[in-house]
Amino acid sequence: MSTSQKIKSALCKRKVYSKEAQFLCFYGILISLKKCSEDEIVLTTANADTAKLFEGFCNNYSHEKNSVKSIVKKKGSTDLYEISVISKTARMSILSAFHLDKLRDISYELIDNVLVGDFFAGLFLSCGNITEPEKSYHLEIVLPFEKTAIDIKKLLEESFWQEGIKLIERRNKFVLYMKGIERISDFLTYIGLSDAAIEIFNTEIYKNVRNKANRIANCDAANIERAVDAGLKQLSDIELIYAAGKRGTLPQKLRETADLRLENPQMTLRELAESLDEPVTRSCINHRLKKLSLLAQSIRENNEFRSSPR
Repeated sequence: MSTSQKIKSALCKRKVYSKEAQFLCFYGILISLKKCSEDEIVLTTANADTAKLFEGFCNNYSHEKNSVKSIVKKKGSTDLYEISVISKTARMSILSAFHLDKLRDISYELIDNVLVGDFFAGLFLSCGNITEPEKSYHLEIVLPFEKTAIDIKKLLEESFWQEGIKLIERRNKFVLYMKGIERISDFLTYIGLSDAAIEIFNTEIYKNVRNKANRIANCDAANIERAVDAGLKQLSDIELIYAAGKRGTLPQKLRETADLRLENPQMTLRELAESLDEPVTRSCINHRLKKLSLLAQSIRENNEFRSSPR
């Protein structure tokens, strides 16, 4: 089950005892529906708990028995639940209770400022989505009508956020979205899911720690590879110098460094520096090896190589 589906199921299973809170949750679902008129009221969702909750709301507010029809369709490997209010009188009762008309304006007088989180909960159940934890966190609310999207953006900004909510058009739909783990966690807390907010925060922390560990491991691996390559190059240079009969011409300190590197090809620069008869710094040993490299390069350029014993 995806992150969004888990959150929606958790929302549906909250204990909401207040009729006002249930009313606002149902209102949040209805206001987001493309099909919500005298002719049809239809919700299509991939979440079974949302479908069950919506069916219960419809039965309660239509004041009719058997006014709702529920069917399951297949979309690839996903089950889609389609819940329809089949009675016109039931539809009229619902539309009247929520002051819904063709313009789909939000009736602000219906929304209690204290319980507005329940309105957003219904909205998320109907058309909300949160990206998977492996990706960057991104919350979307996808609406069919621009006017509704503008009103909801205004309501979000006035009731909770001052900024950071974007509105774009995508494939003839209007998308409200926000980014950032802090904002999304705040939103989940606001709609009554503090446990889910904490879980997402913990997942993000784990992901960041894991990514940092991977970066460190990759960096260490790259450093090791560079060190090995450098060590092989140093061995090659020293062997060339000796093969060209130049060992005896080296100053004592360079000769001592070259001999130590040949005898200990696995040592790091720091270990080499500390293993000399007179220990030196890592920088000093690196400077000596660079001098040996320059000498080897000169031998190559002047073709001074000849086979001779060390």
